[in-house]
Amino acid sequence: MILAISKPKSDTLVQHKTGIAVPIRDAEKLAEAIIFCINNKEKLKKMGKMLLILQKNFDPKNSLKILKIYKNILNNEIMNFLIFMPIILCC
Repeated sequence: MILAISKPKSDTLVQHKTGIAVPIRDAEKLAEAIIFCINNKEKLKKMGKMLLILQKNFDPKNSLKILKIYKNILNNEIMNFLIFMPIILCC
């Protein structure tokens, strides 16, 4: 996996172990990463195996649960703002 990201987190990408991070909008670094993968097929296979292990930590259901929590928090914040807004405006 080659990923264009400025600061990869270790739970998503470990440099040269589960993939290769390249700076965003850096065509030269992207080309270097592609060439590295072409020239290092064994290393690429190892990264692929490690990536599959890392992937097992992720469950789409967990992402949906987290999204639901964030939506609830956001909705509550909006409701709290709307409830207290008249008090702020009239005082």
